[in-house]
Amino acid sequence: MRLVRFIGLLALSIAALLPFGGPAAAAEPGPAPHPSATMSATQLGVVTDTVVCALQANQPQLVYAGAYRLVATGILSSCSPHAPATCSTQAELLIYSKGDGAWLPAGWGNTNYSCPPPAQGSSGSVGCTPSSTTYLYRTRVVATIIYGTTSTASADSASLSAYCL
Repeated sequence: MRLVRFIGLLALSIAALLPFGGPAAAAEPGPAPHPSATMSATQLGVVTDTVVCALQANQPQLVYAGAYRLVATGILSSCSPHAPATCSTQAELLIYSKGDGAWLPAGWGNTNYSCPPPAQGSSGSVGCTPSSTTYLYRTRVVATIIYGTTSTASADSASLSAYCL
């Protein structure tokens, strides 16, 4: 029984490293990933001051710690020339639904309200049940900054193909 489970987990680990669709993989389903984004907010007053922040969505990771989990992470990596008054980020794990032709939420993390520097991040994860079918997963990170005005942006990572649901 242990050998069968070990072989199944080994196959799941190897399968997670294979690209979606095999060697001649097709382009990712739309919309195309845009793993980074910038946003700006402006405080008006005697002197106009604008803050620009960079946002990064990391490709989901298949992690094993007693059980498999898919983990999505994203960060608000830097702001220039200084941090805004308020920040928030939230990472979401999306799964591609072939039937709907759309990326749908599979899980998300808590919203992080701290501002950079240094990097301020968020992560979300879901359990992974081994499957004989591959599924595509992507990270979406949504960030908001407030500095006089409010600005919101999102970034979507490249996808990960995994034999789990």
